[in-house]
Amino acid sequence: MEPKLAGLYRSRKVSLVIATLALLAWPSASRPQDANALSSVLVYVPFDGSDDAYLGTGGGVRGTFSRPSIAFDAGLGELPANTPRWREGRFGQGLFIESGDYGDVSRGMQNWLPVAAAEGEVGGFVAIGDADLAASEPLVGVTGLRVTAALAGDGAEALPAEAPAILRYIGSAYVRGEVGGETVELLVEDRTNGTASEPARVELTTEWQRVFTVLPYDLGMEEFGGQPLASPMDLRLIARSASPNAATFYVDCLQVEQAGRHYSNRLSPTSWVPGMTRRAVEMFQLPLTPQTFNAATGCVALWVQPSEMLSVKRFFQVNDYWDQPFYIAARGDGKIDFAARGQKAISPIALKPNTWAHVALCWDETGAALYVDGEPAGTAGPGEIDTDRLAGGTYRYTIGSSHRAPLTCADGVVDEFASFNRALTADEVAALAGRAAPLPLAPEVTVQWANAPRCLGRDLGTYNVPLRALNRSDR
Repeated sequence: MEPKLAGLYRSRKVSLVIATLALLAWPSASRPQDANALSSVLVYVPFDGSDDAYLGTGGGVRGTFSRPSIAFDAGLGELPANTPRWREGRFGQGLFIESGDYGDVSRGMQNWLPVAAAEGEVGGFVAIGDADLAASEPLVGVTGLRVTAALAGDGAEALPAEAPAILRYIGSAYVRGEVGGETVELLVEDRTNGTASEPARVELTTEWQRVFTVLPYDLGMEEFGGQPLASPMDLRLIARSASPNAATFYVDCLQVEQAGRHYSNRLSPTSWVPGMTRRAVEMFQLPLTPQTFNAATGCVALWVQPSEMLSVKRFFQVNDYWDQPFYIAARGDGKIDFAARGQKAISPIALKPNTWAHVALCWDETGAALYVDGEPAGTAGPGEIDTDRLAGGTYRYTIGSSHRAPLTCADGVVDEFASFNRALTADEVAALAGRAAPLPLAPEVTVQWANAPRCLGRDLGTYNVPLRALNRSDR
């Protein structure tokens, strides 16, 4: 259920009543229990607008979300660094994670357009044909671009995006019509190599919509159409009228980003960022302890909704940089790739884009079993796990992304993650997948430290203690 109350309370003193409330608000032995799977939960993350995680034994831990850059939500509202993006989940809210940048142009995400062009400023464009360009009300920022075309082919060309590497590039823009019914084309031209994307044509309404087009190169490509390719590339994003008569349309939030890179073969844009800006890698981590994960015998389950299936994805993983003993992933064809206790396998079952799926992976010393939507979807043989090495502090426990390869993230929404201290039976997994409500493990109201006190007990009388209250009820 979506939280309706969240806030900070700062007190000059922490009374026994508040301290007791902060403890009792966590799940306890009095919460509803299930004789089967629920009684075996180690940790549960509902993702309902917070990074709280609840231990099956009572109490809780905090997950850690990181993204050291700004990002924009679905409504193009700007979010500061390290702020999660919540989307509609399987129940209530879910966590949205998409690929970002980690310092390598062939493995990152950047809007290569100049700032003025990306934000729809008149000075960021050159008129095509007899088009008239003027400032208009923006979708984001200070101004948008108004294009008045006299004939088909008239439009606006963004100032060049100077792309340093030969990769696939995706051009995108938000567009709307003056009265509705106008037709607009969007394309990317590579002036260095004399090639262009297939124009994306859309009929406009008076509401903003996003349109995109793909320049069909790939990482490592040396020629295209029988011609050698050179870099850096002079890329031009063009929005032009395809209406037979005079037409007026509006453009804002333009982007040219790289794709076709290592581990990623996507053919649609990621969320918009300003010109010459990189969106950082997003990652959600849980503490890896015996209280949150059982490497010897256990199970993890979660709901996933990938946005597209043209790139490698990771939904859950326990790994150090190279060793990946546990994970649930998807290949570019949607088929699920998984590992437990170091044994890997590929399921014949494929996920579908923009469709919720319940995925569970269970294991013990005899092997592992994968389930999709409560049905058996694959097995892996018995493996070995070095529990001492796993407890050594170099492994990471991530949901929706990979510590090893940050581009291989969910690129979608994850929700209702649970880890169990034993391998669940097929019937128990089917019951989890068939639930019509969240697991009854998160309390309706929680009060907790917003961050750890930085003082001794004797100082609590004068220390400002931030508390965070969260109400999940409908009351």
